[in-house]
Amino acid sequence: MSTPQPDVPAGQPTPTATTDAPAAADDSAARPDGHPVPYNYNPYPPHQPYFAVPEPPRKPRNPWVFVVAGLLLSVVGFPIYKIAGDYHHVYTRPPQYTLSTPKTLLGGDFRLVTTDGGRADAALDGHRDDPLHYADLHATNAYYARVAPAGSQQETLVVDGFHGKVYVPDLDRRQFAQAVGADGTTFAVAPRDVTPSSGGSPLTCGVAVARKGPNAGRPAPLCVWADDGTIALVYDNLAKPRAAGSVDLAAYATEVAAVRDQMAVRLS
Repeated sequence: MSTPQPDVPAGQPTPTATTDAPAAADDSAARPDGHPVPYNYNPYPPHQPYFAVPEPPRKPRNPWVFVVAGLLLSVVGFPIYKIAGDYHHVYTRPPQYTLSTPKTLLGGDFRLVTTDGGRADAALDGHRDDPLHYADLHATNAYYARVAPAGSQQETLVVDGFHGKVYVPDLDRRQFAQAVGADGTTFAVAPRDVTPSSGGSPLTCGVAVARKGPNAGRPAPLCVWADDGTIALVYDNLAKPRAAGSVDLAAYATEVAAVRDQMAVRLS
């Protein structure tokens, strides 16, 4: 049976089958210039690896980018540098003051009666450091009595003092004054900053009223100072009975500022 042949358009020769083997490749073939062609010769450029992505052509950079970047660096970078420098200065500087307990205060009007014997300092164990406020804090509580004739009501000046590294005196002063209300004490006159007439840094002063104890319900003025090394809360423990509104906080702040000048001793 003959094999069907495909249709061939008119005018073209009919293909015939052949059983001849293909001619062997000639390794000695020559390039157009006459030199032999290597057996692995490839006239096309090599392809990139499949994982390589051609880099798109770069666009020319706008010079204003560098101008804006420079302005941002000068406007934003300097404040950051300044804040970091101030932070390092505040949190690494040594204390400038320490706390003393002189035998008398205010020209001899008050005489030292006793201290707490280190009980307040021992209570600070485990709480001497606060990363944002203070470090290596120590406490000293002192009690001064006004020199008065025998038989008269005794007025006591109480100083709850601390010394160590004080990082932010203004903030700590206000927070210590507000903390008085944490032990059940209320304020008849809210704490506020008062600048003493004698000069110096301001104090935070108010009129507190204890809810319990022998002086419950009796208004008593208090002031807090803080500097680079000391914090102290000063108040009259047995002040003469008076109405809260009659307390002259400006005069009391001047008195406590004088106490500060005697008890806060500058370190050499």
